[in-house]
Amino acid sequence: METLIKDVDGQLQYMTQHQDIALKSLAYLRRKINERFDQLQKELTDKLTKPFKKENSNLDISKLKCERLMFAMQNTLTSSTDTALKDDTVGTICLFQRGQAELESCKELIKELEGSSQSTRLSHEYDSKILALGTKKGINMGMIAIHQLQRKLPSTLNCTPFYERQLKKTKRLNIKVASDENNCCALGVLLMSGGRIVVGDYANKKVKLFTENGKFQCEVGLADEPCDMCRIDENTVAVTLINSQTICIVNVVDSTLTLASEIEIPDITGKCLIVGTKTALYGVSQNGGEATKLREIGSRCLHLASNQKNGHVFASIASSVFDQIAVTRLSDGTHTDVLKVGVVDGTTGIDVDREGNVYICGGNSGNVIQMSGDGTNVRELLTSSDGIKDPRAMSVLGDTLVVTSESAEVLKLV
Repeated sequence: METLIKDVDGQLQYMTQHQDIALKSLAYLRRKINERFDQLQKELTDKLTKPFKKENSNLDISKLKCERLMFAMQNTLTSSTDTALKDDTVGTICLFQRGQAELESCKELIKELEGSSQSTRLSHEYDSKILALGTKKGINMGMIAIHQLQRKLPSTLNCTPFYERQLKKTKRLNIKVASDENNCCALGVLLMSGGRIVVGDYANKKVKLFTENGKFQCEVGLADEPCDMCRIDENTVAVTLINSQTICIVNVVDSTLTLASEIEIPDITGKCLIVGTKTALYGVSQNGGEATKLREIGSRCLHLASNQKNGHVFASIASSVFDQIAVTRLSDGTHTDVLKVGVVDGTTGIDVDREGNVYICGGNSGNVIQMSGDGTNVRELLTSSDGIKDPRAMSVLGDTLVVTSESAEVLKLV
């Protein structure tokens, strides 16, 4: 028994020694991991601050150029009010020439900034699953992503208002891709920042992404046919599925599409949304629950668009009966009918530009019109003679407009 007791004591002592060694090894490894993550954090911090400093420097240079030219032009304006110029012909001519030179410099600077102006977003991206218990993924610090998109300069720099400008066709896109089993039917389209074009293909149950030049980037399959779509932000799109009464949230990051989530229309929460049906327009409150009928309509509503500045929502009503409502506007619980069937017939796609002008597709009349937000000024932008056939969906962003039928037309406001 004494021999066995000594043997057990020896085993306990042996196990205790190795436990101490293991604990010291664990503490050593934790210290080394911390040192490694400190190094990784420093590397990622450097990757974050370096492009920030570069872009910040570029913006400072652009701002300095603008400020110098602005001060020079202000001095010229101030000098032009000097009463002494009345008797100084040579001085007046010199001042005039100086003003002309500054005006040309201003135009050149605007042209330069139009070509180089970018919106830069820096972000730290990592897989959130690495923080979950039981994950099989290796732990890392993620990556620094730099998203640079071409940015439009403020609209006030263009001396010609939108309502006086004309459309010029720049590109015809073929939206059919190799994986499509059916002929395409584009019932929804959105222009995104950087010239990206998102198309909802009803016939193939897909959302597709193209560049402004028509290069196919990627696609994401859906469980049902997509209809209308709207822009939530510069990287997120909401797509309605026509039969399942579902809204899909799709992320558009660089050249990829990702299906983020699906929302059942009766259970929507968050911001108030407007939903069009065959007989009425409904509002879904931010608390969810019962939908509120906002407006009965004589024909089905195919598309809606909103003015982000004043909250007005415009609904296109696909009626072909002369003098019936073609477009109605919702605002603060009231509705105003702003356009009747006439110049457009069977209204389909609709969108609003940054100045509040409304663009409408006439599906049956084969035209695209532009009208003011109150419907007082209406003009045709495109007709069937311009080669637009059966326009269905449209999207406006900056000075670019996309119209879909079986293909997609990219047009510029000039």
